Parts: sequence; C-alpha cells; structure tokens
Amino acid sequence: MAKRRQASEGALFKRTIHGRTRWVAEVTTGFDAQGRRQRRTVYAATMAEAQTKLEELRGKIRAHVDVQSGRERL
Repeated sequence: MAKRRQASEGALFKRTIHGRTRWVAEVTTGFDAQGRRQRRTVYAATMAEAQTKLEELRGKIRAHVDVQSGRERL
C-alpha cells in the first residue's frame, strides 16, 4: 500500500504534455476567499529536478514568500 504524504508535503508525479513526459511537482499554497485550494505547479525533465524544485518551493512557502505570482513555463 502506498504511503500517504503529510500536510504541505506536496505531490510529485509524471504527466505527458504535448507528447513529452515531464515530472510535475505541485504544492498547495493556501485557499482563496471562496475556499478553493490554491496550488503552485512546477515542471522538470527528471524526477530529481522536480524534487529539488519542490523543496525550493516549500522553502519559499515556509519563508512566507509570495509564490502565487508568475508561472513557470515548460
């Protein structure tokens, strides 16, 4: 059975985008006024790169840096 992740740990998974397989790292950054979940997503070519980007993103969230502005492009 798969292990469940802790709160604020984020998600790491593969996705095929435009015929290319990319690793996706996603973390919840909070909730908006209507109670909808706000997420930040980053993409990478390898699992290790995605894990590194996820760690950086979680560090920024812990440091209260605004991560909602902007979007990382493929």
